[in-house]
Amino acid sequence: MSLLRPQPYRFQTENWLLDPDCRWRRTGRIGWSELLTLEQRPDTLWINGSRTFHGANDCVPTEKTVALRDSLKLIRVTDLTLRVNTPRARFGDPSKALSACFSHAGHAYILRVTDPTYEQEYLIRSEGTHELGESFLTISLGEPFEGHAYKLVAAIIERARIQV
Repeated sequence: MSLLRPQPYRFQTENWLLDPDCRWRRTGRIGWSELLTLEQRPDTLWINGSRTFHGANDCVPTEKTVALRDSLKLIRVTDLTLRVNTPRARFGDPSKALSACFSHAGHAYILRVTDPTYEQEYLIRSEGTHELGESFLTISLGEPFEGHAYKLVAAIIERARIQV
Protein backbone atom coordinates (compact mmCIF):
# COMPACT_ATOMS: atom_id res chain seq x y z
CA MET A 1 0.00 0.00 0.00
CA SER A 2 1.28 3.45 -0.81
CA LEU A 3 0.10 6.66 0.83
CA LEU A 4 0.15 9.73 -1.40
CA ARG A 5 -0.63 12.51 1.10
CA PRO A 6 -2.69 13.38 4.15
CA GLN A 7 -6.27 14.27 3.28
CA PRO A 8 -7.98 15.39 6.50
CA TYR A 9 -11.62 16.41 6.35
CA ARG A 10 -13.28 18.16 9.29
CA PHE A 11 -12.68 16.01 12.38
CA GLN A 12 -11.48 13.06 10.27
CA THR A 13 -7.84 14.10 10.63
CA GLU A 14 -6.48 10.57 10.07
CA ASN A 15 -7.61 10.39 6.42
CA TRP A 16 -4.95 9.72 3.79
CA LEU A 17 -5.16 9.54 0.02
CA LEU A 18 -4.13 6.06 -1.13
CA ASP A 19 -2.29 5.42 -4.37
CA PRO A 20 -4.89 3.75 -6.62
CA ASP A 21 -2.12 2.16 -8.72
CA CYS A 22 -0.56 0.32 -5.79
CA ARG A 23 -2.06 -2.98 -4.60
CA TRP A 24 -2.27 -3.80 -0.91
CA ARG A 25 -0.32 -6.78 0.31
CA ARG A 26 -0.15 -8.38 3.73
CA THR A 27 3.34 -8.27 5.21
CA GLY A 28 2.66 -9.97 8.53
CA ARG A 29 0.41 -10.32 11.56
CA ILE A 30 0.68 -9.11 15.12
CA GLY A 31 -0.28 -10.97 18.25
CA TRP A 32 -2.42 -9.94 21.21
CA SER A 33 0.57 -8.65 23.20
CA GLU A 34 1.51 -6.29 20.35
CA LEU A 35 -2.10 -5.12 20.08
CA LEU A 36 -2.07 -4.25 23.77
CA THR A 37 0.70 -1.70 23.10
CA LEU A 38 -1.59 0.11 20.63
CA GLU A 39 -4.63 0.29 22.91
CA GLN A 40 -6.14 3.74 23.39
CA ARG A 41 -7.87 4.58 26.67
CA PRO A 42 -10.12 7.60 26.11
CA ASP A 43 -12.46 8.66 28.92
CA THR A 44 -15.34 8.63 26.41
CA LEU A 45 -15.79 7.87 22.74
CA TRP A 46 -15.89 11.52 21.74
CA ILE A 47 -19.05 13.10 23.15
CA ASN A 48 -21.63 10.92 24.90
CA GLY A 49 -25.26 11.61 25.71
CA SER A 50 -26.97 11.28 22.32
CA ARG A 51 -28.57 8.14 20.97
CA THR A 52 -30.64 6.68 18.19
CA PHE A 53 -33.72 4.54 18.80
CA HIS A 54 -31.71 1.29 18.76
CA GLY A 55 -28.39 2.59 20.09
CA ALA A 56 -26.72 4.00 23.18
CA ASN A 57 -24.15 6.82 23.08
CA ASP A 58 -24.00 6.12 19.34
CA CYS A 59 -24.02 9.59 17.79
CA VAL A 60 -22.75 13.15 18.19
CA PRO A 61 -24.81 16.19 17.15
CA THR A 62 -23.21 17.77 14.07
CA GLU A 63 -22.79 21.16 15.77
CA LYS A 64 -20.62 19.51 18.46
CA THR A 65 -18.23 17.89 15.97
CA VAL A 66 -16.36 21.17 15.37
CA ALA A 67 -14.51 20.61 18.66
CA LEU A 68 -13.37 17.08 17.75
CA ARG A 69 -9.77 16.35 16.74
CA ASP A 70 -9.98 12.79 15.44
CA SER A 71 -12.38 10.16 14.15
CA LEU A 72 -10.78 6.81 15.00
CA LYS A 73 -10.15 4.96 18.26
CA LEU A 74 -8.65 1.54 18.94
CA ILE A 75 -10.10 0.33 22.25
CA ARG A 76 -10.14 -2.93 24.17
CA VAL A 77 -13.35 -4.21 25.73
CA THR A 78 -13.87 -7.25 27.94
CA ASP A 79 -17.61 -7.74 27.46
CA LEU A 80 -18.44 -7.56 23.75
CA THR A 81 -21.87 -8.85 22.73
CA LEU A 82 -23.16 -8.73 19.15
CA ARG A 83 -26.88 -8.26 18.57
CA VAL A 84 -28.68 -9.20 15.35
CA ASN A 85 -32.05 -7.51 14.96
CA THR A 86 -34.48 -6.13 12.39
CA PRO A 87 -34.77 -2.48 13.45
CA ARG A 88 -37.19 -1.37 10.73
CA ALA A 89 -39.46 -4.43 10.67
CA ARG A 90 -42.44 -2.42 11.90
CA PHE A 91 -42.09 -0.29 8.74
CA GLY A 92 -42.07 -3.35 6.48
CA ASP A 93 -38.27 -3.44 6.04
CA PRO A 94 -36.94 -6.97 6.71
CA SER A 95 -33.27 -5.91 6.59
CA LYS A 96 -31.21 -7.09 9.54
CA ALA A 97 -28.65 -4.98 11.38
CA LEU A 98 -25.67 -5.93 13.52
CA SER A 99 -24.87 -3.96 16.66
CA ALA A 100 -22.06 -4.17 19.22
CA CYS A 101 -23.02 -3.85 22.88
CA PHE A 102 -20.19 -3.14 25.32
CA SER A 103 -19.01 -0.92 28.12
CA HIS A 104 -15.87 1.18 28.05
CA ALA A 105 -14.49 3.45 30.78
CA GLY A 106 -17.75 3.12 32.70
CA HIS A 107 -20.02 4.05 29.78
CA ALA A 108 -22.47 1.74 27.99
CA TYR A 109 -22.49 1.72 24.18
CA ILE A 110 -24.63 0.11 21.49
CA LEU A 111 -23.08 0.90 18.10
CA ARG A 112 -23.78 -0.31 14.57
CA VAL A 113 -21.15 -2.76 13.23
CA THR A 114 -19.77 -2.16 9.73
CA ASP A 115 -16.95 -4.75 9.82
CA PRO A 116 -17.67 -6.75 6.63
CA THR A 117 -16.33 -10.03 8.06
CA TYR A 118 -18.68 -9.91 11.04
CA GLU A 119 -21.62 -8.62 8.99
CA GLN A 120 -21.22 -11.56 6.61
CA GLU A 121 -20.96 -14.07 9.46
CA TYR A 122 -23.74 -12.77 11.73
CA LEU A 123 -26.39 -11.23 9.48
CA ILE A 124 -27.29 -14.68 8.12
CA ARG A 125 -28.22 -15.75 11.66
CA SER A 126 -31.59 -15.32 13.29
CA GLU A 127 -32.25 -12.41 15.63
CA GLY A 128 -30.51 -12.69 18.98
CA THR A 129 -27.35 -11.95 20.92
CA HIS A 130 -23.91 -13.52 20.68
CA GLU A 131 -21.24 -13.23 23.40
CA LEU A 132 -17.76 -12.62 22.00
CA GLY A 133 -15.85 -11.59 25.12
CA GLU A 134 -12.56 -9.69 25.12
CA SER A 135 -11.93 -7.87 21.85
CA PHE A 136 -10.30 -4.85 20.30
CA LEU A 137 -12.65 -2.52 18.43
CA THR A 138 -11.84 0.13 15.87
CA ILE A 139 -14.45 2.81 16.48
CA SER A 140 -15.00 5.28 13.66
CA LEU A 141 -16.91 8.54 13.72
CA GLY A 142 -18.60 8.89 10.34
CA GLU A 143 -19.33 12.05 8.40
CA PRO A 144 -22.38 13.99 9.60
CA PHE A 145 -25.71 12.73 8.27
CA GLU A 146 -29.11 14.22 9.09
CA GLY A 147 -27.82 16.23 12.03
CA HIS A 148 -25.50 13.68 13.63
CA ALA A 149 -22.13 11.98 13.18
CA TYR A 150 -22.57 8.29 13.98
CA LYS A 151 -20.14 6.13 15.97
CA LEU A 152 -19.52 2.84 14.16
CA VAL A 153 -17.62 -0.35 14.95
CA ALA A 154 -15.48 -0.49 11.81
CA ALA A 155 -13.44 -3.54 12.86
CA ILE A 156 -13.53 -6.27 15.50
CA ILE A 157 -10.49 -8.25 16.62
CA GLU A 158 -11.51 -11.06 18.98
CA ARG A 159 -8.88 -12.33 21.37
CA ALA A 160 -10.21 -15.86 20.85
CA ARG A 161 -9.45 -15.64 17.10
CA ILE A 162 -5.96 -14.13 17.32
CA GLN A 163 -2.98 -16.35 16.72
CA VAL A 164 -0.45 -15.96 19.51
